[in-house]
Amino acid sequence: MTAELRRLDKPGLEKAFEAHGLFLRKLNGGRRVQLPLHNLSSLNLDGRNFSEGTFAGSTFQFSSLRKSAFESADLFGCDFSVANLEDARLVNADLRGAILRGAVLIGADLHNADLREGHLSSSVSSGPASTKTDLSGTDASNSNLSGAKLSGANMDHGNFSDSKIVKSDLTSVSGRGANMSRTLMNKTLLIGADFSGAQFQSSDLSGADMRDCNLTGVDLRDVNLADADLSGAMLKGALLQGAMLSNAVLNKTELRGAVIEDGSLSSDQTAAAQMPIKPEVVGLVMADVIKQHGEWVRSGGVSGKRADLSGLDLSGLDLSGVDFSAGVFVATLFRDANLSGSTLAHANLSFADCRDANISSADLRGADLTYTNLSGANLKTANLSPLQITGATIMAWPTDLSHARLSGADLTEALLSGARFENADLTKATLADADMRNCSLENARVFGCNLLGARLDGVDLALANANAD
Repeated sequence: MTAELRRLDKPGLEKAFEAHGLFLRKLNGGRRVQLPLHNLSSLNLDGRNFSEGTFAGSTFQFSSLRKSAFESADLFGCDFSVANLEDARLVNADLRGAILRGAVLIGADLHNADLREGHLSSSVSSGPASTKTDLSGTDASNSNLSGAKLSGANMDHGNFSDSKIVKSDLTSVSGRGANMSRTLMNKTLLIGADFSGAQFQSSDLSGADMRDCNLTGVDLRDVNLADADLSGAMLKGALLQGAMLSNAVLNKTELRGAVIEDGSLSSDQTAAAQMPIKPEVVGLVMADVIKQHGEWVRSGGVSGKRADLSGLDLSGLDLSGVDFSAGVFVATLFRDANLSGSTLAHANLSFADCRDANISSADLRGADLTYTNLSGANLKTANLSPLQITGATIMAWPTDLSHARLSGADLTEALLSGARFENADLTKATLADADMRNCSLENARVFGCNLLGARLDGVDLALANANAD
């Protein structure tokens, strides 16, 4: 049974805090504040100095702790959910197993704080349990986490932009969708961390150990990765334009589906990484692949062979009018390819690089285009409406463009009814006269979109992001 938290009245708290102040000043009558397993929620404790105090297992939910000090304090397993810790000092604090979900940590100093996983003893709960420090949804922008121990912490969707996280331990953390832009993270440990979908634009990760890190769909534009070790890391769908990769270790790094500027990698790095390769390198003849796939489609899978060209380099090829229905093209490079009038219904093009490709009038009904890069692509009059699948019941399979990149794409008169655009980037895309009925645009970036004449019945534009950045 979980221990019940004790709530002191105001005079009792003030007495304890006053004695702690004397303790910090080494004066007579001083006594370290010791309030483990206490309810300190919804209090105004701005500017208080609780350094070296003991609060293990206590809750500070919804409390205001701006400019407070918890240096070297025992905050093991404390709950700071939705608390305001703006400009607070938590240097060397023991925050193992703490909950900081939705807390405000703007400008806070957590230098050398311990935010590793905490193991709660039976004195706090019904039995031994393991609790990971929860920083999900936290606004910790402009904070200092240098030297902090964060291994295993949950940083999902937190805002750590413009912060210092130098020489810290972020081994195995989960930072999915986190904002790490303009953050100093040089020489930080990120082994096995999951930052899929995160923003790292203009950050400094030089010398960082990022082995086996999941960086799927991450924005790494203009990031300093010099001397970083990215061995075994997954960068499928990542943006690396302007990234500095000098002396970076890319041994078995997955770069198929990533966007990298020509000339960014040395010959040794290219040889070491997993890069797109031409079909002929693996003994494939495109004419035979197309023929075999056509037979597979016509026979309902009885004969022929389904096309699976995942991770291959098909850039610049003329594939106009080809039937690739239900084909597999995960992380395939289609840059500048001609796919006009092609049939790609129910095909899997997730993480494919289709920048500047001609996909006009193509049949993309029910296709998987998650994380597909279609920036600058020509999709005029393309059909991305639901695919009607007939079986025991008739099912409408929507085209999935969630997290797709369509900045500057031309979708004039495209059929997009029911398509999913959640978290997609439609910045400055042209959707004039497109049929967008019942599209989902939740968190989609629509700044500068041309929607003149588009059909928007059933579309909630209020859910989209119309901001310029």
